[in-house]
Amino acid sequence: MDALGHVNNVAYFRYLETARVAFLMEAIAEDAGLGSATPGPQTPAHPGAAFRAPAGASPALAPDPSSGRPFGFILQAAEARFRRPLFFPDELIVTSGVEFIGPDRFALAHEVFSRTGDDPVALGRSVIVCFDYARGKSHAIGAEIRAALEARVAPFA
Repeated sequence: MDALGHVNNVAYFRYLETARVAFLMEAIAEDAGLGSATPGPQTPAHPGAAFRAPAGASPALAPDPSSGRPFGFILQAAEARFRRPLFFPDELIVTSGVEFIGPDRFALAHEVFSRTGDDPVALGRSVIVCFDYARGKSHAIGAEIRAALEARVAPFA
């Protein structure tokens, strides 16, 4: 809550982050065949790699130079457009889908809905870059990841 009695605008970025992480785990870790991953804390060494693999699983979304995969994902941009305020208590639904896919990055479009209405209360957008941490620059999106993303183009983007 903020001083005006509604959910603070910063909270929307947390909602979008939660949706983005869930989307990446399903689309990339599971469907692209890179293993499974569980959410984990961001580490200072890899600020864009917000995932930690469970014991015995491959670190699907985090860089892993020892396995020949020094790349992971990093958030390049995030934006939100607010359409109406939310008030506590409320229950939200956030939908996510691919807006575009480039050679080394893709964008997700998000819609945030309140259970009390049919129209989105906010719209969001995230640009995620495939990033090679060893070389310190972007990395091309592989065929498996591209196919998983292409299967999830947002109907509302």
